Amino acid sequence: MCSFDYSGGVIVDHSDNPVFVGMTVAHEMGHNFGMDHDISPTCKCPVDSCIMAPSMSTLLPTFSDCSLDTLSSALRRGVDYCLHNVPKVAFGGAKCGNGVLEDGEDCDCGSTTTCPNSCCIAAECKLAPEAECAEGDCCDLNVCKLKKMASECRHALNSCDLPEYCDGKNPSCPADFFVQDGHPCPDGALEAFCYQGTCGSRKQQCQFLWGPSADDAVKDCYSFNEQGAFSGNCGYRQDTDQYLRCGPKYFLKFF
Repeated sequence: MCSFDYSGGVIVDHSDNPVFVGMTVAHEMGHNFGMDHDISPTCKCPVDSCIMAPSMSTLLPTFSDCSLDTLSSALRRGVDYCLHNVPKVAFGGAKCGNGVLEDGEDCDCGSTTTCPNSCCIAAECKLAPEAECAEGDCCDLNVCKLKKMASECRHALNSCDLPEYCDGKNPSCPADFFVQDGHPCPDGALEAFCYQGTCGSRKQQCQFLWGPSADDAVKDCYSFNEQGAFSGNCGYRQDTDQYLRCGPKYFLKFF
């Protein structure tokens, strides 16, 4: 996940049952996040087998504790950073009832048969009478009203993240803000800093790339990064097949 080599996948399922198609997609996405098959006898599952079972023949509604531990560890290492880049364009064309809020629509909760939202007139994609909103983290769907100003709509995920609050005027939670890049943070290691809302250290980055046994190199090794070689670089450009030399432009600056 979030790498040049493993960030994409193609899933083909010929089943006519959408439930089994969904389980196949969930299973393969589990592999994207680093989950292995549930073959260890220590893995616990609330039912006979879980989503990451080697084979599927019955309804598998949940992940095992092994899968959840793997996912939790992966998220702590930051493997999900590319998933926060939310696409701005919806493909397929605008259409009322597709569940995507588009230009000219007050709301879009899906088709008239599946829409669970009393704040939205599904057939018209318009707000119901007296409704102020029909979706968003700052909309109280119980009464179809905007939440009060300063209501928390997004929790801080870690010491480098910041909570967000409703402004009392918009149904959507404000953009996700975080602590300024370069701010020191507790990571169980020396010289850990915040970057893009995540606390990280050199040791953490090494373990992310090379596994839990990896460690930060001695200081002298960092001079190799200026060579722009496979063993020392500040990134790789696929279009030119070149490793980038480290230099001042890659330094984290404080303002």
